[in-house]
Amino acid sequence: MSADEVRSRIAERLQDLGLDGTEPAVLLAHFAGVFAPPEFINRLSGAELKERTFAVLREVFLRASRSASVVLLIENVHWLDISSAEFLTRLAARLSGHRVLLILSTRPGDQPWANLVVTETITLEGLGTEEVEGMVRTVLGVDTMSAELLGLLAEKGEGNPLYVEEILHQLLETSGIVVTDREVRLRSADVRIPATIHDIIAARVDRLADPLKLTLQGGAVVGRRFGTSLVSRVIATAAEAVVENLQNLHGLDFVFPAAHGPEVMYSFKHALTQDVVYGGLLERRRRQYHTAAGRGLEELYRGRIDDAVELLAYHFGRSTEADEAVDYAILAAEKAQRRWANTEALAYFDEALKRLEGMPDTAPNRQRRIDAVVKQAEVMFALGRHAEQVKALEAIRALTVDADPQRRAAWLCWAGFLHSLTGAPPEVPIGYCTEAVALADLVGLDDMRAFAECCLTHVYVVAGKLEEALQTGERALAFFEARGNIWWACRTLWGLSMACNAIGEWERSLGYCRRGLEHGQEVNDLRLKVVGLWRTGSTHILRGDAETGVRYCDQALALSPIPFDAATARALKGFGLAKAGKTEEGIALLEGVAAWLDQQQLPYTRSVVGLDLAEVGLLDSRVNDISLPTFLEFAPDELEYLGQLVGDGLDEPVELGVHGGGVGLVVDRVQQGLHPRPGRLRRHRHQVGRVVGAAPL
Repeated sequence: MSADEVRSRIAERLQDLGLDGTEPAVLLAHFAGVFAPPEFINRLSGAELKERTFAVLREVFLRASRSASVVLLIENVHWLDISSAEFLTRLAARLSGHRVLLILSTRPGDQPWANLVVTETITLEGLGTEEVEGMVRTVLGVDTMSAELLGLLAEKGEGNPLYVEEILHQLLETSGIVVTDREVRLRSADVRIPATIHDIIAARVDRLADPLKLTLQGGAVVGRRFGTSLVSRVIATAAEAVVENLQNLHGLDFVFPAAHGPEVMYSFKHALTQDVVYGGLLERRRRQYHTAAGRGLEELYRGRIDDAVELLAYHFGRSTEADEAVDYAILAAEKAQRRWANTEALAYFDEALKRLEGMPDTAPNRQRRIDAVVKQAEVMFALGRHAEQVKALEAIRALTVDADPQRRAAWLCWAGFLHSLTGAPPEVPIGYCTEAVALADLVGLDDMRAFAECCLTHVYVVAGKLEEALQTGERALAFFEARGNIWWACRTLWGLSMACNAIGEWERSLGYCRRGLEHGQEVNDLRLKVVGLWRTGSTHILRGDAETGVRYCDQALALSPIPFDAATARALKGFGLAKAGKTEEGIALLEGVAAWLDQQQLPYTRSVVGLDLAEVGLLDSRVNDISLPTFLEFAPDELEYLGQLVGDGLDEPVELGVHGGGVGLVVDRVQQGLHPRPGRLRRHRHQVGRVVGAAPL
C-alpha cells in the first residue's frame, strides 16, 4: 500500500469517527509509518508529538465505542516497550463510562506497571487432566485416548497449552503415538520425550529438512514477525523458495501468516519458538545473518532510512560491522529524542558508547564518541541528570581539542551550561561558553554562536553577572526569533527572565515570560508551555503576588511535565504557598524537592531551593521548626561573602555562622526582632546559589 493510500484510508476512517481536520490524520499516519511532512514535525518538540499522537489514538478507541463495544486485547505485556506502556496507562485512566474492555495478559508473577489502573485481575490456572484430554481430542480429532498418554501429557505439559501441543507434535513427528479407530495411544511404554519444552522445540527444529531449517533460522534472526523479502536476503535464497518454505513451516505449526500487503508477513507461533531457534545458531552465524539483515534493510529502505533506523541499530549492533552499529545507534537515539522517548534514546546512546570502547582509536571513532556524548546532553538535562552528563562531557574533553569547530563548540556550550548548574566556580562555565562564541565567530557558525550566547546568558545569571546576561541574551534572542527558531528563542527568554527577576525588573521579566508562553502556545509545544507557565509564576511570586504565581505553577504541573520542570514548578509553588501564609504546606513541598535535587546531585538548584527555605524561615516565627539548609565546609572568604549577601537582607550587616544544621547568626538576629527588607535577599539568590553550589554538600 502506498503512502498516499495509507493517508487516505486513515483520513476516511477518522472522519467516520468524527475526527475531522488534517492534524489527526497526519499524526496517525506518522504513527503507522508514513512520516509527516518536515514542516509539521519541525514545529513540534518530541514531547508534544507524543502527547498529540496519544490523544488521537485515545480518541479513536473512545469514539469507536460509541457505536459498538470495543475489546482491546494486549498479550504478553511483560515484553511491552515503555512508550506503549505509558499510552495504555493513560488510556486505562480514561475508560470509565465508555464501552471499552481493555484486557492485558502477562506471565504469572509479572505485574503490570505500578501506575496502571486495574479493575480486576484474573489468574489463569494450568490445564487440569480433563482439559488436557479435551485439548488432545480437538487437536487430533479423536474420541478417546489411553490413560498412559494422558498421564504423560498432564505430567510433562505442566498444564501449559503450548507445552502440551509441542509434546504432541514431538510424538507425532517421531511416531511415538498411534491413532486408530478415533483412539490415540502411545506406540510403546518406553516412549521417551526430551526433558524440557526448550529441548522438545529444539529436537523438532533439528528434524526439519535443511531448507526449512535455514528459512526458520533466518526468520528468527529478523525477529518475531518477519517479511519474506528480508529473510531471503538474510539466507541468500530466492524469495520464491522462501515463500514455499514458510508455507511448509506453517503446515508444521512453527509459523503463521501475520499480514498480507505488498508481501506476506509471518510470525512465529510463540516467542519461545523464536528464542530456541535463535539460540541454536552458532555465534559466528548469528553475526553473519545480522549483518545480512542490516544490509538488506539498507537496500529495502533506500531513500527513507529514518523509517528503519531502530531495526538497523538492532541488527548492526549484533553484527561484526562496528561502524554501522555505532552510526545507526546514534541515529536511532536522535529519532527517539525527537519524540521525547528519553529512556529509549539513552539506551541507544549507551549502546553506541559501549561499542566504541572496543573500537580502534581513530579520528572517525573519536568523532563518533563526541557525537554520542554531546547529543545525549539534551535528554540528560531534561531528566535532571546534570552531574552524570558533566562527567561524561569531561571524559571526552581531550578528544574535542582537535575536533572540528562544530563539535568543539557544541561540547563547550553544553559543558559550560551544565557546569554552571553543578557547582563549578563561575569562571569555568563562563570560560567554556565565551570560547564557544569566539570559535563560532572565527569560522562563521552563526547558529552555533547564538546557541553559545544562549547558554552564556544562563551561565551569567548563575554567576550574578546580570547586565552581561541581558546584553548577551538579547543578541541571541534576536537571532533565533528572526529565523523562527522557537525552541531556542524560548530558552533564551527564560534566561532573560531570570536576570530581570534578580534585579527586580518585574514587568520586563513578565514580558519575556509572556513572549515565551505565546511561542509555546503558537506551536503547541508541551515543554515550552510548561516552562513558560512556571517562569511566569516565579516572577509573580517574587514580585509579591504569591496567589497568582501559585496558579501559574498549578497550570504547569497539570500538563505532566518532565522531572526537572516538575521539581522546579513544585518548588516555586511551595515558596508561593509559604509567602501566601500556608507555611507548612509550602515547606513540605520545598523539602520534598530539595531531597530530589540532592539525589540528582544538582547543588546549584538545590541551594536556590535551600535559600527559599531560609527566606521562609526568616519570615516565620517558627524558624526553629524549619529544616534550614546546612552550609558545610565553606572557605572563610566564601562564608564572609555569603554572610554579607544574607546580611544585606536584614536591617544591619551580620556575619554568617554555621552550627548544627542552621544559618546561625541569621537566626539569632531574626529572634532578636530584626526583619528582612522585602526583595533584598531575593536580589542575591543567584550569587548565594553559586557560592553554595560550589561548596561540597
